[in-house]
Amino acid sequence: MTEEQRLAKQGLTSGVSRIDEELGWGALDLGAALNPVGFLSLTTAAGSTVPVADSYVTLPPGFAAPAYSHALASTVVYDAMMFPFYYDLAASFRASESRADGMLEGFLSNLGTSSNVLLGRADASLQFVHDDEDEPEAHWDALEEDDRDEELDAYRLSLTPAPGVRVTLGQGFGSTGSSNGFITARTNRTIFGDALSVAPFAALAGAGPGVSVGWQVDHGTTIDLVGKDGQGYAGMSSAQLASLGLTREIDDGVTLGTRYGTLREKGSLMGIRTTGAFASAGRTTTDFVDVSVEGRVSDDLTLFGSVSQGITGGGTRGAKNSLVSEWGATRAGSFVIGTEFAHLLQDKDRLTLTASSPFRADRATVHLDVPDRELADRVVAYSRRSVDLAPRGREHRVQWVYEMKPGASWLGFGRDAISVAIGGYARIEPHHDETADPEFGAAAKIRASF
Repeated sequence: MTEEQRLAKQGLTSGVSRIDEELGWGALDLGAALNPVGFLSLTTAAGSTVPVADSYVTLPPGFAAPAYSHALASTVVYDAMMFPFYYDLAASFRASESRADGMLEGFLSNLGTSSNVLLGRADASLQFVHDDEDEPEAHWDALEEDDRDEELDAYRLSLTPAPGVRVTLGQGFGSTGSSNGFITARTNRTIFGDALSVAPFAALAGAGPGVSVGWQVDHGTTIDLVGKDGQGYAGMSSAQLASLGLTREIDDGVTLGTRYGTLREKGSLMGIRTTGAFASAGRTTTDFVDVSVEGRVSDDLTLFGSVSQGITGGGTRGAKNSLVSEWGATRAGSFVIGTEFAHLLQDKDRLTLTASSPFRADRATVHLDVPDRELADRVVAYSRRSVDLAPRGREHRVQWVYEMKPGASWLGFGRDAISVAIGGYARIEPHHDETADPEFGAAAKIRASF
């Protein structure tokens, strides 16, 4: 057979080259040949194939994505042509941005339009807030952008059905209860609202309607029960919170608050969300304790502090087609201490200083069955790997805010309608990253009423 006949049999003629759409023709491109084609997929122990692009673990503030490791880097994945490749599974662990504790949160959270309505009785009132579109996302429900300007950001209905009993229904005003209220009233004024430093597990429950019932047992003792049906951290799951609090004035000028509660989540664990090949089955339950204390040294000086600790029991297993074998016990906590000075320069001013460490996991481990080698064509072997999600560093914040309330004598004309706040902060090891440089910032706010 001549060369012309051989080419003609292949549908070619002499001097004409052909490019195969799938395999190419001519010199081999080694770089392209060694790269995967199309989407990547994982094969689970259950025999299912799950796209890598749909498989990830989203970590809220307080957790850390695993660094590069040989164990996770040797994961066997397949491309669209079903050729095996090694993939770094650590790339599927992603850190989310903080919505519950963003910068300027404390300064911007009270700039919406607020209204109070008396319901014809001295013991009943309705308060609501309608924020502008530029307000921090932590205050919005999981709404479409086009619907936000049609929704109330927060509302609260307060009733006193019996002497010493206070019932509050609403959304957006938090669900910390009276045992934390005297602390959050101060930390909410700082540049970082510190929602993840004081009662962080209430923040992890997310936005949603809540109810609290408080009973003043005697002059210095209050018991309250709080319940909330939230949308989970960042509004991406569902969570229910229930807690019981006790507030007691144990001495002249000293107030102690304690709270025990439970956070139940569906589709997340302390705000951690898993999808695809990392999906976890069932609900998780976190038990937590908050302790707060306030000491009024004098009319001009008050000391305060709060600490929170929570633990989620281990044993939560992965879904049917998941690499997750189970989650280990997860423990996390936070603290804040502070000082408030009053009447420094004027009769209506105050300076608040706080030092805090926001929500951070001290222990967080997920156990994975990782496909790490191919035994035969499309047959892989699995090895048990444990991934530590607890951060190496610990963030510490120092914040200050100086406020002059309406009526301060130096403000001059229109002083009854103007308030001023100036604040600053320093963050050491921000985001609990031991390699991160310190951060510093300042802000000022002037508010005028007309």
